[in-house]
Amino acid sequence: MSGKLRPYLGIFLVSIAFEARSAMGQSELSEKHRQWLEEEVVYVITEREREAFAELRSGEERDAFIEAFWRRRDPDPLTEVNEFREEHYRRIDHANRVLGRETPIPGWMTERGKMYIILGEPRERDAFPSAPGMYPAEVWFYEAKREKGISSPFYLLFFQQGFAGEYRLYSPRIHGPEKLFPAWQFAENSRMEAYEMLQTLSAELAHASITFRADESAIPGILQDSLSTEILLSEIYRSPQRAVDTRYVDAIARGRGLVETDYLFNHVPSQASADLLPGPDDLGEVSFVHWGVEIEPQHLTLVFDDRRKVYYTSLEIQGEVTTAESSVPVLRFGREEFLELTPAQFLEVQARPFAYRSMVPLVPGEFRLRVIVKNRAQNQYTIAETAVSVPEVLEGEVLLGAPVLLHGAESSPSPAYGPYHLGTEKLDPNARRVYAVDQDLWVLVPLRGSAPHDRLAMRLFDRETGTSVSQPRTVPLGDRKGRNILERISLGGLENGRYRLEVALEDPSGSSLASSAADFDVSPRTSIPRPWSLRWPGLDVSVPGVVETALAEQYLRLEHPVEARLFYERAFARNSSLSTPRMALARYRLDEKDPAKAVELLEPMIEAQPENSELRRTLGDAYLGNGDPALALPHFEKALELSGPEPALLNALGACHARLGNTEQAIAYLEESLQAAPDQEDIRLLLKGLKPSPP
Repeated sequence: MSGKLRPYLGIFLVSIAFEARSAMGQSELSEKHRQWLEEEVVYVITEREREAFAELRSGEERDAFIEAFWRRRDPDPLTEVNEFREEHYRRIDHANRVLGRETPIPGWMTERGKMYIILGEPRERDAFPSAPGMYPAEVWFYEAKREKGISSPFYLLFFQQGFAGEYRLYSPRIHGPEKLFPAWQFAENSRMEAYEMLQTLSAELAHASITFRADESAIPGILQDSLSTEILLSEIYRSPQRAVDTRYVDAIARGRGLVETDYLFNHVPSQASADLLPGPDDLGEVSFVHWGVEIEPQHLTLVFDDRRKVYYTSLEIQGEVTTAESSVPVLRFGREEFLELTPAQFLEVQARPFAYRSMVPLVPGEFRLRVIVKNRAQNQYTIAETAVSVPEVLEGEVLLGAPVLLHGAESSPSPAYGPYHLGTEKLDPNARRVYAVDQDLWVLVPLRGSAPHDRLAMRLFDRETGTSVSQPRTVPLGDRKGRNILERISLGGLENGRYRLEVALEDPSGSSLASSAADFDVSPRTSIPRPWSLRWPGLDVSVPGVVETALAEQYLRLEHPVEARLFYERAFARNSSLSTPRMALARYRLDEKDPAKAVELLEPMIEAQPENSELRRTLGDAYLGNGDPALALPHFEKALELSGPEPALLNALGACHARLGNTEQAIAYLEESLQAAPDQEDIRLLLKGLKPSPP
């Protein structure tokens, strides 16, 4: 291939690749987006980002992608100015104004322009525009850029081949110093002679003609076939992509449809934890999923309010639990949190991960938990997903749950049940399951159905070799029949590596009744930062009947009406003031043709909830079914005032008036219902019966 084609080969391939993708059905790029991809960021965008940009579906998505692209590279996200973007476009402008003057092509397409855009201003620049017999040349010197993967100081040599046109990037392997002197007649050792001539002009120029590495010996004849320059150029071309985390691109498919477009390209990684723990003692065998989403400090952006001198952001949490196989929604929840820190508080936590923790009660089954956390400070989001298995707990059955690994635990002055807060113990879960050398491992073991003489045996194993690395630790249970056993295990003496904690419930003879395990790593680091957290209980478990009501609604979504009714009845038995169980049980009574019992359940609620449209309608149905249209009518009229005209409600009003002999009002309501929903043949027949026959 001719050397004249080399400067444009990368741009040519980018264009061909994009055209191929467009031909495969992707929407065409606007001129603005084509220019951005193929001209403005062609040297700094990663291949994964390039592919993702070409696959986007709309101009709105591409605009959002571009904003996220620059935000990912902003060295100081807390300021309004993106220093990286400002510097990048300054370099493009300089390349077009200054470095392309000798050629008709834009400066950003020249080899000097490409290197300038990638590397910026050189530390030193020497020009040799009119040395006798030598092509015009320039030598640029750069210091090492280790953070960009360039470990050595280096030179770049450009020369104007043919004394006109673009300055080409010189290659010691392809050209050699003698090629810089087009008309010079050299003797047998032309390389050495040309090198010595360059030495008289500049030691740096002579050095760059043999190797670009400034820290490498430049003796002609020894390094003339060295690959060091080619390796260096490869490092330079890759340097803009080296520190870019492209995982946000891989999250686009997962986030589409779950978050808005302006969030879509601002995904940040996170670590999820989900632990199944017994509920409070007064709830029997109910299980709770305690979950957490942990975000590293560099991925949690806060805004500084200079007037109030606080760091703040708003977090939006959306979550759902679905069945594992069919993705049937079982539970949905949402929450908005406002986070505000003083400068002193921010200084204390800025290097620590942030964790958001909550809990949900869950019926037995196989599920998937998904939580989306949005940070409005920079339109960032993360998605945490994990499988959750909830066993059915039978009375008297022994159940040993998976160990919950913790950073530690602290005593709470007031007993409570909340997210990772069990009685007087407030737990700090270790979502990443990584410990420092000589750190203590705290573990919570969920346990149900143990006998007084049973015991817990705990052992540590090396996961690589399978060998035991500790003596068995035995915990007598005595009268502790459950429900959570908290222990502290020293990791002193363990080297960094991968380990497993195995827990077994044993009877007095040493026979295992149940077992479980958890994996963890020991890091050579001297300490592991513990997260700071916000906790949201989700629901107030201290209110009797609240948890039973939540479980009843889950059973309804799973189409298990028998179990749902059982839990509604439990909720009503524990707390008759709760409206949801009363309403649900009243509907069950109506279905069973027992409107009198439904009236008995609903009447006490009206005084406290006079504006509850659903209550009004249900009570109206109960009175009407009980043969009291006069009592039903005011409730239907109030429901109409609260919720507006709906066919079913209009039909109920028509039925009331018809039974009361108010034929004209009945006809008016039924005709209005038919206008809203014409396909009601039973209502047409009723209207026909109400209207007088024509003469």
